[in-house]
Amino acid sequence: MMNNMTLFLLLNTGTALVMAIQVHFFFNSVFGREQSKPSKKYWILAFLPLTFGYLTLDLPDVFSSLLAVGVIFLFAQGYDVSQKLKIMFAILYAVLLTLINLILIYLFIPSLTSDAVD
Repeated sequence: MMNNMTLFLLLNTGTALVMAIQVHFFFNSVFGREQSKPSKKYWILAFLPLTFGYLTLDLPDVFSSLLAVGVIFLFAQGYDVSQKLKIMFAILYAVLLTLINLILIYLFIPSLTSDAVD
């Protein structure tokens, strides 16, 4: 049986890969596939270890949020659109990701809701 740390690292690696695919599809649908730069694969390669580190390290809330938006914005650099659009859609993706995360936390861990305090 694998120890907990190995399983944790494998889970974070898989999550980073899934997040890369999700962000790839998000930006392809928003900016269009034809806006992709040939150097996009290098931005994806930079995205993967940064996302893995983001998932693995225990960071303060504000720094964690800024890092998440920065990593998503880094991925957006692989598209040939204005910086304003890249920033706007990186923030939009981070907000959507945060909302889904909060919904899933309260769905799967009901003890965090105020009703379970009784």
